[in-house]
Amino acid sequence: MPLMLAANDGATTTETPSNIVKPAAQPEFEPSLFTGSNAHMALGLATIVTALATGATAPGEGCEDACPAGYVAPPRETDGTHAKLAKVTTALAVATVATGLYYHWDDFHLEDGLTDPDNLHVILGVTGAALMAYATAKSAGSTTPVSHAGMGMAGAYGMIAAVKIAW
Repeated sequence: MPLMLAANDGATTTETPSNIVKPAAQPEFEPSLFTGSNAHMALGLATIVTALATGATAPGEGCEDACPAGYVAPPRETDGTHAKLAKVTTALAVATVATGLYYHWDDFHLEDGLTDPDNLHVILGVTGAALMAYATAKSAGSTTPVSHAGMGMAGAYGMIAAVKIAW
């Protein structure tokens, strides 16, 4: 049967010639599990987990004002579990920000305003990572107690909020 063009005398055909082979059904596309975006997400979640573990392993305050007479406080531990977790958390936070900037740079647009979810995600994530890095650096080399917990916690809360906004 010859094919007819739709423009020929107004006649149309809905018949499919028998010699045309229909393509086999294609499997549904599944994106790769190992993508930059997934790496960014995994690093962000790992940062939050290690930040919580860092906070949970913070050493106690000691006796401070209620110390017995003649009590000499031991030097502050700077290489314990808390300190090591803080360094790991900071490294993960920096890696999270780096992968986020690399793989999602095109999502950040200042013309959308600061309240745009993508912009808030970037601002809170970068600020959170910076605060955690500052807290770690402030405390890392000090053998005397230094106030750093508030900065570290604020950084962790910023990272948690950034993840919450993205999901």
